[in-house]
Amino acid sequence: MVIPVKHTARLVLRGFTPDDLEPLHTILSVPGVLQYFPRTDPWPLDKVQKWMDSQQKHWTEHGFGWFALEHQDTKRLIGWCGLQNLDDTQEVEVLYLLDKAYWGSGLATEAAKWCVEDGFRNHNLDLIVGLSHPDNTASQRVLEKAGLTFSNQARYFGMDCLRYTIDQQQFQAFYYECDDFVCERLNEWAQKDAKYSEALERLQSMRAGRTA
Repeated sequence: MVIPVKHTARLVLRGFTPDDLEPLHTILSVPGVLQYFPRTDPWPLDKVQKWMDSQQKHWTEHGFGWFALEHQDTKRLIGWCGLQNLDDTQEVEVLYLLDKAYWGSGLATEAAKWCVEDGFRNHNLDLIVGLSHPDNTASQRVLEKAGLTFSNQARYFGMDCLRYTIDQQQFQAFYYECDDFVCERLNEWAQKDAKYSEALERLQSMRAGRTA
């Protein structure tokens, strides 16, 4: 299938291309990037290629998968994000990885929130899980900001993980609360500058469509 191209405020989400091989290999070779993975060794180039090749199969089988993350300003690859089907548990995991230079920028949260919303709104998922190494507090904050809550400690990929979850009902409550906040701010700004009126109308129309 053709992997769609999507946009957030600062990111382009797209399929991987052959041109991404070397940049992705470089990202995964930076010390610390794979610190909390089941295997922390840098990926050799052939493993990166095999992983990239496997993504098309996942998209074809499930209708969703991993996106390459490109920064809109620099047009360069900075990591990945997406939804992954976990064969062993038949769960869907939200995941993300960023080049170390972009840690702490809020981009992982921006990507994760988009993926969660896409999973529930466009793929009719009942539950999305997020998995984190117990020591990876930064990743846990990303999951929480994307609306997931801690559920339990479990074993995945041969290591102990903290398991976070969000279901359809929790998603609706969390994202409507976010929309309420955004609507309030846009309404305040629109009183001072008409350019915000269009954004407010678009969000209100989108919300009305969800409940129609």
